[in-house]
Amino acid sequence: MYDSDRKELIPREQWMVDSEGPESWERKKYLARDREASCKFHVGIIMSRTNQSGGIHVYQTMTGCELRDDGSTTGFNQRGWDGQDFINYDRSNNVWVTPVPWGESIKNRWNRNTAYNQAWKDYLEVECI
Repeated sequence: MYDSDRKELIPREQWMVDSEGPESWERKKYLARDREASCKFHVGIIMSRTNQSGGIHVYQTMTGCELRDDGSTTGFNQRGWDGQDFINYDRSNNVWVTPVPWGESIKNRWNRNTAYNQAWKDYLEVECI
């Protein structure tokens, strides 16, 4: 669990830290802090794209990966806004896709950043596994 007040990553079980080692745990803490900053930044952008100036909103990110029995891997990163799909990373094509018109400008900006896309691909295929 990431505690945004303390800026700390808190293991639910100690074996999580012990099995991965301190360097890996520090990397995950860095990623959690980065995700927090990124979410705060994106909330403002999305609110302006959806013509919202206040209220309570939900920005959700789900990331996951799987090592299959045959040795192949799969992974995903998808984002939502107020319960609606907003943008998803297409790992096979190394691009972002969006089902909503207001997500087009964000998708286009992210797709121009090929290093960002490659970093997500590498994360899902290597580091996450």
